[in-house]
Amino acid sequence: MGRHYIPLTIPFGLKELWNEWNIRGPILFSLWLQIVLIFMAPLRKSTRATWVISLIWYAYLLADVTANFALGLISNGQQRNQSNNPESKPKESSDLLAFWAPVLILHLGGPDTITAFSLEDNQLWKRHLLLLIYQVATVFYVFSQSLPNENLWIPTVLMFIAGIIKYVERTVALNLASLDKFLDSMLKQPDPGANYAMLMEEYAFRKEAELPARLIPMPGPDAELETSDVPTEGNNLNNLDVVHYAFKYFQVFKGLVVDLIFSNRELYESRKFLIGKTAEEALRIIEVELNMIYDALYTKVEVVNSIAGYIFRFIAFGLVFATLGLFYFQAKKDEYHGVDIRITYTLLLGAIALDVISFLMLISSDWIFASIGPHSLWAALFCNFLALKKPRWHPCKCKIKDSDSEKNNAKHHVLANPLVCRRWSGSVPAHNLISSVIRKNTMPIEDSVDKRMSKASSFIRSIQKTPVFGKFPMPIKDFVDKLTYVSSEPFTWELWEFIFGEQKAKSEFADTPESAQWVSSARGDWVLADHSKLLKYVTDVQYDESLLLWHIATDLCYNTEVMDSSYREFSKILSD
Repeated sequence: MGRHYIPLTIPFGLKELWNEWNIRGPILFSLWLQIVLIFMAPLRKSTRATWVISLIWYAYLLADVTANFALGLISNGQQRNQSNNPESKPKESSDLLAFWAPVLILHLGGPDTITAFSLEDNQLWKRHLLLLIYQVATVFYVFSQSLPNENLWIPTVLMFIAGIIKYVERTVALNLASLDKFLDSMLKQPDPGANYAMLMEEYAFRKEAELPARLIPMPGPDAELETSDVPTEGNNLNNLDVVHYAFKYFQVFKGLVVDLIFSNRELYESRKFLIGKTAEEALRIIEVELNMIYDALYTKVEVVNSIAGYIFRFIAFGLVFATLGLFYFQAKKDEYHGVDIRITYTLLLGAIALDVISFLMLISSDWIFASIGPHSLWAALFCNFLALKKPRWHPCKCKIKDSDSEKNNAKHHVLANPLVCRRWSGSVPAHNLISSVIRKNTMPIEDSVDKRMSKASSFIRSIQKTPVFGKFPMPIKDFVDKLTYVSSEPFTWELWEFIFGEQKAKSEFADTPESAQWVSSARGDWVLADHSKLLKYVTDVQYDESLLLWHIATDLCYNTEVMDSSYREFSKILSD
């Protein structure tokens, strides 16, 4: 007997819905993704919530895919417009499709708040350059198919130029943030300095220990460290002074991203500055400095925050605004469907709104405040605005017993700023090697940690024990393991005071290049001074092996120690 196949018929209503929205839907979805990214991407710095990071990641990946998919549909629609079959023609007119295509180029340029999700994305700037050329050619083809219709050709050209400017901004931002370009931007005139031999010895030591190191000359004493915008040394730094100092040291120590070794001059100045500041001042400067490093690597700020960037951004905004005016006053809108007119207004107003929001974010960023002189007429106003981002701490009970009372838990102070006013998450990610091997979670010391996460982790662990989990693809299993065994501890004020106190005490010994090298290369020599037999296990091995040994030893001591203390918990957090 022959096989009989039942033909699959798609309901007529579903076909009509697809014909109506197969182009309109992706275009509106692309605009929605741009809105999500411009508001959600900055939260990547201020929270460790998995759902937030996942939402940003999905939106980042879908933004390019959706815009490219919509461009392909528009190109296909233009081809069908040239056909003689009226049923195959799209619902939208040819010149309106050509007008929507440059808007997608604008979307491919992306918002200012995110250009890359990882450092590896910056290395792919050449691929984005090729995509730019390809998409420009696609839009030009779509536009040529709409001629000789002269209704929208001027607004289309204006939007086309604005889209190219935005896409070029993103490509240049990726190029500047690529590691090779990032390194080249720091190369100055060679200046070995007075302690060239010690510098080479430090370089040889790091190479022998298999640590990343590059020997690159840094700028001379009069090149970058002296600027009129940096306030003079003193106590009681105001909010604007903090940003100025952070920008000053960002220009120098961003070389850590590409494993540079700094000269004795940079090390001496940073040591002198560290000793003269309180723990609060140091933390505020460091968080602004790290925030600037993040912006330089993952956003458009290096491109936009320049004279050329301001000029091209003003041109792009003016072109979009002019396009809206031309469409409103000159376009013959009676030739189009009412829904298409509303979609067009949504796209244009959305593009203008995104530019305005980007501008407001830029002028409220630390990069603008770093260019304001300390004696400017606006300095007092900016200081008051920056006070909103100043770290605030509130007490939180933890599981450590207070030394004064066995009944009361000790209180730690955790970051209390709202998410929109934070420069960082205020938490420390942790992964315990032993816990991951035995498939057991470590318990957080802070009561503020959401207990629902512990229940979720327990549920995930029960799934991991089932035979079905073993058949999952490796990327899914890696993601589940990361979700289960990578925890997040609040970064307490007491922990920072402990870290800063230890660093400050050690920096006082590093008054010469020799002593600085001895302090920085120590692997626990001070702790094991009375246990010489154990020294060889951490000093006579590679650096990464020494770290693993200390990690395991800390975990063993933590679980065998009976008495609670803050130092015990600090050691555990830093070890993980």
